[in-house]
Amino acid sequence: MQLVSRGAVIVTVSVIVLVTLASGPVISSINLTTNQSDTASFDDGNITVTDVTIPNDSYTFHQGNYGSAAYYLETPDTTLTLKSVTGSPRLVYKLRIPAKSYVVAKTTFIRNNATGQFSLTGPSDTFKPSTINQSEYRGKVTILVRSGMESRVLATKNVTIEVSR
Repeated sequence: MQLVSRGAVIVTVSVIVLVTLASGPVISSINLTTNQSDTASFDDGNITVTDVTIPNDSYTFHQGNYGSAAYYLETPDTTLTLKSVTGSPRLVYKLRIPAKSYVVAKTTFIRNNATGQFSLTGPSDTFKPSTINQSEYRGKVTILVRSGMESRVLATKNVTIEVSR
């Protein structure tokens, strides 16, 4: 009985040592891993957009109900017309509010072959009451396409964020 278990241990250890040596620097021609250049990145692709509609209004900081003093940033959806999509590019809805030194972005992955009207949901966030001290804020919305390390601006618009107390 001890001989069988000892033999199994020796075989197991031998296999581990042989695989380690074969796939390591001793024999460099054997590669047991997937080459990263052989697989497409999840965010690689391309998108053709024929129209982008960034709304003029409905950007708000509204104070919470039921005793909540926090302010909630709400942004309207942007509408895009997608002509063609290949791979899995990302659409980014970015809002910058310079008076608050604040930037927020929401990323959406677009599936391959998506076409037609597309509603891109804007970012939302929560702010402490002490940080909202104006009746309105100026902001800039930027809609971008990102694929891999590349970035392309589709549209930008200056907007006003209203504060409702």
